[in-house]
Amino acid sequence: MKPHRHIEALQLAHACVELGARLRTIECVSGIGQLELRRIFFSNGATPPCGRQPASEDWLFERAKVPGNVEAAMFAVIFHELTESGVGVGPALIGAYRLYQARCRETPRVSFDRAFDIVCCLRGIWSSREVRLALTQCETCASRHLVPFAGCGTRQPDCPFCELLARYHKDRRLRTAFQTSTRRVDSTRPPQAAPRAYA
Repeated sequence: MKPHRHIEALQLAHACVELGARLRTIECVSGIGQLELRRIFFSNGATPPCGRQPASEDWLFERAKVPGNVEAAMFAVIFHELTESGVGVGPALIGAYRLYQARCRETPRVSFDRAFDIVCCLRGIWSSREVRLALTQCETCASRHLVPFAGCGTRQPDCPFCELLARYHKDRRLRTAFQTSTRRVDSTRPPQAAPRAYA
């Protein structure tokens, strides 16, 4: 690996470590092997996060509740916009996750490893051999959200932003997590908790 490439890889790896990534995630994003990662970042007795890698498809469409789906869409849209502007996939993953974190009022529901898995499924890269997720735009509220790639053009999961709007005034937990900057929520647009990540 050329010196400047190695420096870039180390910078990506360091950012992943700061965001609490598992070794496999760091290895995929940076291209640095796990033994070297352990030597560089975990030789002082610190241990990297362990456990099973997230499976975002199952989580999104079977187990996640409305806030989790909304936050996953927030991250995915930020990532998409960064890559569309010419940012590389690795730096876009890091940058999008940091921006997503900054927009969360509570502890982020999407971990960095899950964000990594979402990117893998959106782009068919790293740990995914094929595209398995896609962003689609809701015909009702115009928000973009995640759907199974195979389901594009067929019946898709309900829009989590429409569900959020429908339940917002009835659910105190949603109002806390997605607090608006005004006293009244305009029913024609999503709450302002995830600004500009929707359109």
